[in-house]
Amino acid sequence: MTFHFIIEELTSTTLKVKTYDGQSYSFTKDNSSSAVRSVTQTRSADESTYNLSGQKVENVTADGIYIQNGQKKVIKK
Repeated sequence: MTFHFIIEELTSTTLKVKTYDGQSYSFTKDNSSSAVRSVTQTRSADESTYNLSGQKVENVTADGIYIQNGQKKVIKK
C-alpha cells in the first residue's frame, strides 16, 4: 500500500500529516522509548468526490465507483 501525504507539523515528539483526500493523522512519540505512542486520525468535512485513481471529480458524468466522504459510491446512470 502506498501512503501519500503532506507534512503539516514536525517536532521532536509529534508528526502531523494530511493525506491528499483531506484526512489528518497525528503520530506522537513517547519520550521514554523509541516507539510511536499513539496515532490519531481526524476526518475532514470534505464533500469532494474522487475516482479510484484518487483524482478529484467535479461532475460525475459516467457510471463507476467513486469515493465521497471516505465511502465508496456506485453510480449507475
